[in-house]
Amino acid sequence: MPSTLGIVASAKQNPPPWDPIANVAWSHAYWTQGPEFIALGLANGAAVSSWPDEVGTLNLAQADAGKRPDYRSAYAALNSKPAVESTAASNDFIGATHSAVVQPFTVVIVAKFNAVNGVFADFGGGWGPQWQTSWKAYGGSTIISGGTADLAKHLFVLVFNGASTKIIVDGVTVVTASAGTGSRSAMGIFNLANSFATSAAAAFFATADSILGATDLANLLAWSRSYYGTP
Repeated sequence: MPSTLGIVASAKQNPPPWDPIANVAWSHAYWTQGPEFIALGLANGAAVSSWPDEVGTLNLAQADAGKRPDYRSAYAALNSKPAVESTAASNDFIGATHSAVVQPFTVVIVAKFNAVNGVFADFGGGWGPQWQTSWKAYGGSTIISGGTADLAKHLFVLVFNGASTKIIVDGVTVVTASAGTGSRSAMGIFNLANSFATSAAAAFFATADSILGATDLANLLAWSRSYYGTP
C-alpha cells in the first residue's frame, strides 16, 4: 500500500510544459519529477536510499539507513511540488563518485536551505552553494562568496571555470572570482564529504560538462519561476 500511495502522490504533480531534462545537455540530472524518480513509487515521508540519474547511470545512493533524506510528495516551500529533504540532525547525505571531469562545468540546483551553514552539494574537487551570511562556493583552492544568503527557495547556478567561477542566484550573478581548478569527481547532496550536516530541501540537481549558454540559463530561470515560484 505505501508504494501505491507514493505513485499516486507523484502522479498528481504534473510536470511542466518545458522539460528541464530533455532540453538541456546534462551529463547527470536528478529531478523529483523525472520519470525514473517517479518510478521508484515512494510514499510521502519515505527514506530515499537511491536517487536515479535521469540522463546517465550515476545514481545517487546512501547505504546507511540513518543518513537517508526523506521524500516529500508536496513540499509547501517549493510551490507544493515533490522534493527530497535532509536534516542536519541526521547528517543526511546521498551521492556517488565518478571519473574526474575537469573544468569548466556547470551545476544547477533548485533548492531551499532550512538552516544556516549548510553546504548543498559536494563535487569531490569543490562544493557549493554554502549558506552563511553570503552565498559561497569552493573550486579546489579558494572559497568565493557574494550576495546575501537567506532561507528562501532559489535557482542556484554554479559555473566552475577557474578564475571566472560564478555563483548565480535567480538569474543574478552575485560573484565572479577565482575559486581554483578542481575537477568534479562526485555528485553528492545535502552534505560536504559526508561530514558537513545540512538542513535543506531540493527538487532538481544537475550538471553539464560545459558552460551553459544564455538561452539555457534563461529557459531554466523561466521554468524555475513558473513551476517552483523562485524569485
